[in-house]
This record gives sequence, structure tokens and C-alpha cells, in this order.
Amino acid sequence: MALPELSSCATWECINSFAPWFAAFGTVLVSGIALWLSWKDRLIQVNARFSYGLIPSADPDVLDREVYILEFINVGSRTVTITNYEWRIFSSFNLFRRIRYFTFPHRDAELGSLCSMFPVELSDGKQGQVFHKIEFFEELEHSDDHLFSQTPSIAFFRIFTFTMILSTTVGKKVKVTIPFDVRVNIWQRYLSMKRDIDD
Repeated sequence: MALPELSSCATWECINSFAPWFAAFGTVLVSGIALWLSWKDRLIQVNARFSYGLIPSADPDVLDREVYILEFINVGSRTVTITNYEWRIFSSFNLFRRIRYFTFPHRDAELGSLCSMFPVELSDGKQGQVFHKIEFFEELEHSDDHLFSQTPSIAFFRIFTFTMILSTTVGKKVKVTIPFDVRVNIWQRYLSMKRDIDD
């Protein structure tokens, strides 16, 4: 007796009975996508990275000067204004407290002209950069309070745990990506500096 019911359910009338459900689901899905896209356009989307590389010094055709580079690019449709950046480094006396440091390498006589001046407004696809001398960390006036502590264990801990943050006009904080090899490079410079002092 069940066979006729199965055969009758195989008709288009049975299949069409699901049409309102599919229509309702499609409406909700399309509305959700439209809402997500409109919300996504309001987001601040900035990619930031701290790296190192080579730039020309005296001869513009020769890449012979090492630098650290903070670069940031707007990858969203909303225009964003970067007001500054900061270093967050653990305190020597309280490992649960990070101290905020602000530096101004764009005022350097040699590299300042290559740096973006804050505040910098970035529309979609636009980028900015800040160049730091390779000797930046050891030449800071109070380098012991920054990454290059006189105590190697503290310096090691700070170098491999420090973070960098970009500030924007709307209060959004953007975390800067710091690759592991950059931290290793800074640590090696610290060891080289310590050897020179000990010698």
C-alpha cells in the first residue's frame, strides 16, 4: 500500500511543495550577504609589517644600506588615517605590564625624507612606510629601557616578545606583524653590540 504514495510523491507537485522553503532560504541568504558586504565596507582593514631590507645610500643604483622598515597598507574600501605607532615592551620589574614607547625616526636627517609623515591618510590600496636605521636600537638615548637592555636575559625576552601597534583616528588599533627572522636579526645585532663593548 505504500508504493502508490512513494510514486505520487515523485511528481512535480511534490517537488514544488518545497519551493517556498527554498525561496525563503534564498531570501535570507541574499539579505545576509548584502548586510555582511555593507558592514565589511565600514571596517578599517590595514595590513602592517615590520621587516628589514636594503636601500641605496650614496649611489642610488647600489643597495648597500641595511634598514628596518615599518610598512602599512590599506586593504579595505574605507579611508583610514594612521596617526602614529608605538612599541609595547615588557617592563623589567613587572612581566605582566607592557610599557608604551613612541619613537620618531622620520626626524632622522638621513632617512626622514623617505618616511611617511604622520598623520598619513590612506585610501584603498595606498601605503606608507617608516624607515629605521639598522643602528636604531643601540643608538636610542635610553636603549636600556627599550629592547637593548644591559642584561642579556631581559634583552632576549624583550626582543622576542615586543609588539608594535598602529593608532588610527577612529581609535582602532592595528597590530603589526613582526616575522621571527626579524627578531633573530635584532638579537644578533644585540649580541654583536655586547661583544664590541666587552672587547
